[in-house]
Amino acid sequence: MIDDPYRVLGIPSGASPEEIKKAYRKKAKEYHPDLHPNDPNAAQKMNEINEAYDMLQHPEKYKARREQDATRREAGGGPYKNTQNSGNQNYGGWTSDFGGFDFEDIFGFGSARFDTMPYPQAGDPPALAQAIRAVQERRFTDAVNILSAMTSSYRNDRWYYVSAAAYKGSGELSRAQDMIERAIQMNTGNQMYKQFRQEILQQARSETGAYNSGGSVSPYGFFWKLMAGMMIFRLAMGFLQLLLFGHPYGF
Repeated sequence: MIDDPYRVLGIPSGASPEEIKKAYRKKAKEYHPDLHPNDPNAAQKMNEINEAYDMLQHPEKYKARREQDATRREAGGGPYKNTQNSGNQNYGGWTSDFGGFDFEDIFGFGSARFDTMPYPQAGDPPALAQAIRAVQERRFTDAVNILSAMTSSYRNDRWYYVSAAAYKGSGELSRAQDMIERAIQMNTGNQMYKQFRQEILQQARSETGAYNSGGSVSPYGFFWKLMAGMMIFRLAMGFLQLLLFGHPYGF
């Protein structure tokens, strides 16, 4: 969790809601990964901008989170960010509840594409971060094993999303689809999850080819195959008749 959201957005403390929104729009245009695909730091910077905006829009949520983190630390565990909320946008693995924030208004287009590769984020349990690194390194079986060993208390929408990425990479598209469906059920507003589901479905259709895509078969194909088979059979019978009886099989 960042310390000073005003500093990240470049505005003075106590700025008005309009000033916050204007600053967010400016920063988002500067660092959005879709607009800067060749900048390796864009996703991380966008994560910080998203979190800063979210902290100023929903201070009560972050107050509760700080209290939960403090309680977890007192119990001997690390902070863990629960992302089971609705109306979320995700950049590089960081999830933020924008409450219907209009990205078309910011960028001038309504169907932004997301980078669906999972990335570690602050607050991830060590096992989840380890699984994400395994996915990024294409060690998909290792990622599945790590995720499977995590207890149910960690299995929020983000766990299912990373699991979907691991299964997709290993070629188990049916399991990947099941996992991303669970993630969407738990976080219905996350557009990145929905895009990832479409990518899984598209890969499945591509691999199954015309059989599952409803490809048509010409009715004349079977007829010509039948005719060819009958002619081969009669030729074979004629040859056999010639060998056995000294005269060809009559046509």
